[in-house]
Amino acid sequence: MNNSSHDSVKKRSGANATATDFEKFSPFKNYSDESLHISWTSLQQVYPKLSFYGGPTFILPVQLYYIIGTAKGSVLIFNKNQFVQSVLSPSLPDFRSKVTQIDINQDGTHVCAAYESGDIFLWDLNSAIDEDSNSNNIEAVLHIASHRGHSFNGLSFIPGKHTNIVVSDSTGHIVLHKGTRNHLWQLVPGAKEIMRLNPMTNPLLTMRVRSNGDDYDAEHLLAVLSSRSFAIISLSSPTVSTYRLIELTSKPSSAFGYIAWNEFNPEQVAFSIDHKLNLLDIRFPDLQWSYEGTESICKISWLTENIITVLLVSSKLLVLNISNINGDEDPVLTCIDLLVHELMIPDSAKHFAALNNKIVVLTNYCLIIGKINSWSDIVLHYIHRGDYISALGTLGYYLQASSSNSMTALLHLEKDHKKRIEQLEPSFNNLTLATVQFLLKKEGISYEKVAETASLIFDLGNAFSTEKMYDLLEQVGEALMSQHNEEFQEVLYEKILDGTVTYLSPVLFKAVMEYAVSSENDRRLETILLSLDGTSLDLDYAFRVCKQFNLYSTLLYLWTTILDDFESPLADIILFFAGKKDKCVVVDGNVEENTLFGFIESTLVGKIYPTEKRMTNEKSLLLKNDYYDLIFSGSSKIWPKGTDQKLLTCGLSTEEPAFPYASLLISSDPKKFLRILDVSFEEVLFNESPQNEFHFTRQYLIDVLLDIQDNIQNDQAKLLIALFVCRNLPKYSQFIRLTNTVIEAEIDIILNSDSNELQQTAEDCLEGLLSVYSPDTINSLIEKLSTKSFYRLRLHLYQKAGRYADYLSYMLNYDCSKIEGDHIVSGLALCERATKTSPLERNEICEILSQNFTKIVQLCRGQESLVSIIDSFDNCLHERLFEVSAPTLLLEYLKILLSGNYQLSSSFQKYARPKVLSLLYETEDLAGVTRWIGTIDVNNIEVETILQVLKEHRDSRNLIQLLVRVQNFSFAIEEINLKINELIRNENVDDLDEFLRLGISVSQKTGDSNENWVKLISNLISQYSVLTDSQKTLCDRSLQKVFIELSDRNPNDTENPEESFFWATLMEIFENKSLILSKIKDIKIVLKNIFTAYSIEETIKLLVLQVVNQSASLDITTYVNKRKEGWPIQSHDCDVCGKKIWGIGIDNSIFDRWESVRHNEKLEDKKTDVIVFTCGHSFHGSCLKNMGQRETDFKCLTCDG
Repeated sequence: MNNSSHDSVKKRSGANATATDFEKFSPFKNYSDESLHISWTSLQQVYPKLSFYGGPTFILPVQLYYIIGTAKGSVLIFNKNQFVQSVLSPSLPDFRSKVTQIDINQDGTHVCAAYESGDIFLWDLNSAIDEDSNSNNIEAVLHIASHRGHSFNGLSFIPGKHTNIVVSDSTGHIVLHKGTRNHLWQLVPGAKEIMRLNPMTNPLLTMRVRSNGDDYDAEHLLAVLSSRSFAIISLSSPTVSTYRLIELTSKPSSAFGYIAWNEFNPEQVAFSIDHKLNLLDIRFPDLQWSYEGTESICKISWLTENIITVLLVSSKLLVLNISNINGDEDPVLTCIDLLVHELMIPDSAKHFAALNNKIVVLTNYCLIIGKINSWSDIVLHYIHRGDYISALGTLGYYLQASSSNSMTALLHLEKDHKKRIEQLEPSFNNLTLATVQFLLKKEGISYEKVAETASLIFDLGNAFSTEKMYDLLEQVGEALMSQHNEEFQEVLYEKILDGTVTYLSPVLFKAVMEYAVSSENDRRLETILLSLDGTSLDLDYAFRVCKQFNLYSTLLYLWTTILDDFESPLADIILFFAGKKDKCVVVDGNVEENTLFGFIESTLVGKIYPTEKRMTNEKSLLLKNDYYDLIFSGSSKIWPKGTDQKLLTCGLSTEEPAFPYASLLISSDPKKFLRILDVSFEEVLFNESPQNEFHFTRQYLIDVLLDIQDNIQNDQAKLLIALFVCRNLPKYSQFIRLTNTVIEAEIDIILNSDSNELQQTAEDCLEGLLSVYSPDTINSLIEKLSTKSFYRLRLHLYQKAGRYADYLSYMLNYDCSKIEGDHIVSGLALCERATKTSPLERNEICEILSQNFTKIVQLCRGQESLVSIIDSFDNCLHERLFEVSAPTLLLEYLKILLSGNYQLSSSFQKYARPKVLSLLYETEDLAGVTRWIGTIDVNNIEVETILQVLKEHRDSRNLIQLLVRVQNFSFAIEEINLKINELIRNENVDDLDEFLRLGISVSQKTGDSNENWVKLISNLISQYSVLTDSQKTLCDRSLQKVFIELSDRNPNDTENPEESFFWATLMEIFENKSLILSKIKDIKIVLKNIFTAYSIEETIKLLVLQVVNQSASLDITTYVNKRKEGWPIQSHDCDVCGKKIWGIGIDNSIFDRWESVRHNEKLEDKKTDVIVFTCGHSFHGSCLKNMGQRETDFKCLTCDG
């Protein structure tokens, strides 16, 4: 039997594994196909009749008519048959102006139009027409001329009124015009200003009055949109009041704005400004929804309650769904390019309108009407293209759409789901038949296409009803199996697999089984049989197929679920293991043992094998009692029931052992049977009292197993029973009671076994057993364990017996590769705590630690607590540390030890500290050396030893650092000089600069002593003569740096140069023994270079000082000049004489004098001079002199008294 899939598995990847997602068939998923969403009709008879009037300029569609404004001023009303119903003419003779806006009142009896000239005319459509004339002209009954010279941006009737209109224009005025009767009963206009907006700071964009529909008593609300705000104003109250106000963040220069009240929901209003569309529910303070387009919006119109059209400046029309205002879905349903249809531009907003799922467009050639396609139009569109899959999927999308979905109204679908099913079902039936015929007649159709279509038909049928789907299985299946059997079978299999199909007619069942048998896929057969409703199956045929393909799990499932017989399979299992396979009824000799044990386990835990579905509690309880009663029966049972025959495990009844069936199962496979009992012991049913109708306990089952253990000859079975008992006794100690004798016997069985396979299991069981069992003689048990490598168990027993020396010794002598360092540290801590009051035991442990010190350190790498634990035993143990050969481990331990507060001998510390330094070098941790030298306590170290280590490793930097820390500056300078000499010879510039700075730093630390300066400079000068030219350059530069630093040491000490620090140091340098014998010509070159550098440095400083002084002098000059300009005056009267100094009433001569000063004309007469102080107070100069002040020393009398 081949378990692999059929060759067509690759093809089947195209078939659906789950129910179809009809959402993907939404007709609005891809709006590139305009013909899918809208159908266009051209009205060719309209434009010829408009040509006499100059052509169309504005259109307003209403329920039965099209109202079109013209370029010559007339307004024509066309009916749906393209006949002119009325011609509305202005009441002025020879009036010629373009119509820019039209509106019609609530009951459709009056029309008003606004013109480019600023005029407004109003017509009564019920007025009498001249019967003597062939014309159907109607003259205006009202003319409003108060807006002439201005362009209109709003025109709207007041709901329920015939001659009351609200008008807004480019000046920002919003005016209510009323037609009233005068004393001659003539209709004359009257006006009332509602509000006015500043056209410069807050330009008015548009306004619109809400249409209240049939509710004539509703409040009259006016929506006003400006560049900065959107407001809802109530016109019903005696005084105009603001109903709602929303501040906007748009630009003051916004050019596009539009308002559209929702005719289907009067509480909603949409408005656009530039490229942003906003939706407002007037019952709430905040915006309900916003949408930002890619370009400016010209016009917005409502198609349905939740569908809105948006005309962009590029003449593209967007259809938006606003129902999902809180979702992340794209609201754009479709996008229609009206430029393709020759939409008239500019002013495209005036040439477009939408009403009742229709779009009306004035083009350059004719009037066209676009009808939004209904659900049936879209289905037909797909059928005409031969795309049956999309047609079927679209029906599924319609069927799944919720009643609240805004698509239902747009597509003319019923909101109620039941009515919608009735609406769509006839089309589905016809489409299904057409699709099947298409599949049967089409040649060369792909496997994937057929499979996808069949799957879609079944899923769609299931969406209508389950009965519908099963009817389709019969009808469609019978048709497809003739030519596309493989595709149909694969689709049907997938539907069975995902649970869509659970029932098959006998004909289909046989066809499905025959196909599965021919494919030689036993997994497929098993899935089909397990998934289908068994009551519909041909059981004899199903049983034969199961045995033919060894599907015994499926066979047991069908037998137990359909026949409700669980006893026969259990009896067959007993007969099978007893070697009587020919007597089995359900299974035969080919069944696998795993299947049989799996069936027993599932049944004992209340599950149906192999699906693992839960049984009912009543059924489960009944079966558990029956199964435990049979399996753990003390003697043979009668079988079949109602006969005198017994179910025997041996040839003769006299040979039957006690508990024959449990003994048989244990002998057959003790591991599998006891695993079943392990699982079943976890059942809550065992925890309940015997009065709960469950007749068995864990204690009883354990006793039976112990009895079988005594009589069985299989050592492996004995061991497994012992392990089972020892494992479950601590788990269920409150339900199981065993004597120590029994427990010890089970322990002996385990310890006497030589099974390496079960060694870990045995240790786990014994370790758990010790939690509820205390052996009488622990040491005896330890001796028994001597031949076993039960590591954890031995340690546990050593701890329980208080033998901590043995505990530690065993731990350290165990296989090191299996022990973690933290485990050893935990063991040491345990021993340390337990032996605090036992000196003898503690001494033994110390001896063990001493012998195994190196091993412990190696195993406990990274365990910082190890040091403190060893110290708590005996701090002398630390001296064994130096036996560790690994430098990293030794260094790690020493760092912890020396950084802690441990009582260490002086000899140990004397040796350990330098050892740390040597180890740092050995491990190449140079950064660690620097840190160690920088942080060590210099008062408690062996300086000479450490210096020797540093010298051995030629670490000049750290050597000098240590010398500086111990304030041995003289030796530090000597080391620095040696290093400088080496670096000059090697011409190492970078390191030379570093050590030069170090030498200067050390010299500066000596205070008034110039000894180190002398050493540093003398060293450089003394070697000058033997250097090469390039080395001399380095030496020159080094000397220059040192002398500059030396000269800067006390820059103010210049009164007596002979006694200054610089000259004193210089004299000592040349009195130095190393230079006395030098040739004068060599020293002359050095001195010349030094003094040249010194002179340059001094010159630079002088130049810098001059630059600073010059900059400061400019600032001072600016400050003085600013002071001469005076201070801002704060008082208008002189505080001495009280005369006016500044402001209204001042003498004109003062202005003349100030004008002269502005032209730099010198004034000799200073009697009117004004003195203004920094505090802002002002006086006449003459008044201050009269008060005894001098001109060079004026003071404010107010502030300074």
